[in-house]
Amino acid sequence: MAERRALYRNPTTGQVTEVADGDILIGGGGSVLIQVEVDFGFASGNEGDIARTTVTGETWVSPTSVIVCNPFAGPTPDHSGDEVIAEGLVAYAENLVTGVGFDVVAYAPSGTWGRYFINVIGQ
Repeated sequence: MAERRALYRNPTTGQVTEVADGDILIGGGGSVLIQVEVDFGFASGNEGDIARTTVTGETWVSPTSVIVCNPFAGPTPDHSGDEVIAEGLVAYAENLVTGVGFDVVAYAPSGTWGRYFINVIGQ
């Protein structure tokens, strides 16, 4: 899996700073941005229409967290940015576990293969 990047946006100043993965200030009202990788399998026959990855170490997750997932429309280890858009990928978060994390699920309506990045914004 690709290394995850975490950013914290201060809601008062708007300043964005990079933080250690999962090291988010609780109760600050800011947003968290991470990028995760999902893998639909190999082009030689193991491809599919659903890919899932579990995100852990996210102590900011609570029962009232709002988590928005969007495919990253840029190059990945397996695809160009144009291919990402053409696939029509959609992504969402499910299985929130307070203080731990959640699952990111990506769906490719026509099926696909390979790895994609999903941008996740949460608070």
